[in-house]
Amino acid sequence: MRIRVTRTGYSDPAPAEPLSVAAHAAESADLLRRLGIERARVLAHSSGCVFALQLALDHPELVDHLATMLPDTRTTIVPGENHLLPLHDSAG
Repeated sequence: MRIRVTRTGYSDPAPAEPLSVAAHAAESADLLRRLGIERARVLAHSSGCVFALQLALDHPELVDHLATMLPDTRTTIVPGENHLLPLHDSAG
């Protein structure tokens, strides 16, 4: 079974409050559980890599394999902060 996930706010109305990285990961974990998927092979692309990594960190019991393709190197997750920050100064 293949599942393609579009994160909340990308193809539907944006949520009232922006979702944190952990909240996006929790949505994915909830979806896997509702579909009865015990262990998933997760493939993520670009900015989705951050959320897939968080899924693997927060729900390791659900992630069998994790592959990232072209991760967005312009941002990073700050541990404990739960949001993305730019890695590079836009001026330079």
